[in-house]
Amino acid sequence: MATATEELNVSNSGMSLYPNPASSALNLVFDNVESGKLSIYNIFGKQVVDQSILNQNQTIVDISLLKSGLYILNFIDNKGNMMNAHFCKS
Repeated sequence: MATATEELNVSNSGMSLYPNPASSALNLVFDNVESGKLSIYNIFGKQVVDQSILNQNQTIVDISLLKSGLYILNFIDNKGNMMNAHFCKS
């Protein structure tokens, strides 16, 4: 299980996120991906974040306005490849 100081490589999918749990920001690092669409869903399936990632293999997502709980992060790169991860907002 990943802690706040560890980087989580999500199922060898080419995406890492940290810290987990996170309180205000989530750091995402992509391998061989620079552009795509990022979505975050709450546990009820409601989309709470929708943003484009352009020409970056690393980004920081502001999650400060999200309520505490579990979330699903979905990223679809510009080639149509989908990556998913779960994280906890503290």
